[in-house]
Amino acid sequence: MKYMYFGAVVAKALFCAGLTTAAALQQRASTSFKLFAYGGDGTIDGLPVFYSDGLAYAGWKTPSGSSVNTNITVAQTSSSLTIASRNNSTPLNGTSLLYIDVSSAAYSAVGFTATDAAPTKMTTGFIFYGSWAMWEDSAGKITSLFYATPTAQEGLYLLKWNQGVVDDGKSISISLKKRSV
Repeated sequence: MKYMYFGAVVAKALFCAGLTTAAALQQRASTSFKLFAYGGDGTIDGLPVFYSDGLAYAGWKTPSGSSVNTNITVAQTSSSLTIASRNNSTPLNGTSLLYIDVSSAAYSAVGFTATDAAPTKMTTGFIFYGSWAMWEDSAGKITSLFYATPTAQEGLYLLKWNQGVVDDGKSISISLKKRSV
């Protein structure tokens, strides 16, 4: 009991003497991470997000008929998410930024591009709430409208951004979570 009292006295004395300092908060250096999809009452429970022919998928299989498939690592630079192939022998042909279509009624695939392909395909505004990916518009509104649409292959999902809040009857609302590489 006397040790707790002593600690409180020392802390109070240091504070009064001005010897405590508050370090300024600084943004962490950009480090690589992987994205995983979660949602649908456990239907999608930590499926890895990967690159396939310029689009984002979640699952353990690659889409049939696709030509360029690779696992990716992600780094946040400013408010963009930059991707890199985990396999150095699989070039991404300059498609290194994640984008979403934010036009008012959009319900379209999440993809990868070198630059903004159109004014509504946004490569900036991505933020993380803890480990969870979100998007912040220019007015400061934060949303997470990621959906996973089942493909013809069991356990494989095309990732979509549902700006128009469309219910297609088959897609699953998901969250994307980052994990260290």
